[in-house]
Amino acid sequence: MSAFFSRLWICIGLSALALTAFGQKRSDPIGVKVPMPGHHQLVCDWDKDPGCLFSLNPIILSQKDNEIHLAWDFIDTAILWQEKGPELMPLQDYKESIRKAISHEKLTTILKDQRPDQQTSKQPRPAEPSNPEIVKHGIAGAVRPINCLESHLLAYQTSRFDLFEQPTEFHGFILKGQVDDIPLVRVYFVASDQPFPPKPVLVIQHIELLIEAGWQLYGHLHNHYAPAEEFYVGAAAPSQADVHYYKVLVNRFDLQFAFVTNGFQTVEIKAAELGIFNSH
Repeated sequence: MSAFFSRLWICIGLSALALTAFGQKRSDPIGVKVPMPGHHQLVCDWDKDPGCLFSLNPIILSQKDNEIHLAWDFIDTAILWQEKGPELMPLQDYKESIRKAISHEKLTTILKDQRPDQQTSKQPRPAEPSNPEIVKHGIAGAVRPINCLESHLLAYQTSRFDLFEQPTEFHGFILKGQVDDIPLVRVYFVASDQPFPPKPVLVIQHIELLIEAGWQLYGHLHNHYAPAEEFYVGAAAPSQADVHYYKVLVNRFDLQFAFVTNGFQTVEIKAAELGIFNSH
């Protein structure tokens, strides 16, 4: 795993400090054994040392068979949110497999049809639009290229299980906070070898602790895929179950954004827009 991370996080490491816990846990003042951000060794500052390469080990919260609950800490820097950044081989291979299966032209059409454009803005809106139609008609949500952090998390999961051959989804919880005036990002990652991600019960407990310590649940990242008969490319829109879950996170933790990516592009939804979407 560490060899993969040497390559996996090179995009994020281009201009960021990385924090590594090396899987260690400590007893915190809040009384629970949980690695807290900002208490790990600073190992890399690309801005100060252009030749610095690093291996970033995840904080292992729980691992049983193919089910994992992990976390990483980063200095909050612009490279994390950069769109159209360098991609890693697992994600490149996934995209190329789709292109070969359905053709570049078909893929271009699918991705275009997921985004608002001048033509759809002139069309009458459906009386009861579906969630993809809400995005397509520009009613709510904004579709943009996948960013660096999103692409690397998706590449990590497809390095475990080929998303083309064995599609899986994951939870990504993105929190923001500060330690000693340093802006930090903690990412919790929950996934398995099954189509749907495991319940993030342990991660929710960690989030509760960070919220109490003044951190913010900035975003929830989730990936979509589609079966072969639907041309593999997942919807750049939340499902009704997704929206219901996001509303729970808003009510409980004041979630700011929901992100749904298909590996090519991501829909970004503000918490205030969730009421526009259909949900269970």
